[in-house]
Amino acid sequence: MNPLFFNLEGSFEEVAKAIFRTLDIENILEGDSLNVFDGTYYESSVLGMIIRLEKNSYEYEDDFIYTLFVKKNYESSVKTNHKIEDAMLSLILDLLSINLHIDIGFEKDNKLHIVYPPAKK
Repeated sequence: MNPLFFNLEGSFEEVAKAIFRTLDIENILEGDSLNVFDGTYYESSVLGMIIRLEKNSYEYEDDFIYTLFVKKNYESSVKTNHKIEDAMLSLILDLLSINLHIDIGFEKDNKLHIVYPPAKK
């Protein structure tokens, strides 16, 4: 399921704050990357995993502005595996969709799947 693709209004910094605030993560690092469209990413480490937000320069660039990855933090002493990585990504997908009311795309079996937010009450 890695990565997640989505759109959200605001500057990249505002989007990063909204994403990590929704995940209840306060300790966010900003970094430079040669692999990213504008060279900037935001990330945080939690439960032995790194959550990284970048501008989308991978797949579906015409449809989605942002990409979110979850990957093992090799500097953490917490032991993880692919099952934990997938579970965390699924949890993040649900939290973002429910709390930010945004469509989120992910790839499965080489096809794009979209998760739509639940109807607002």
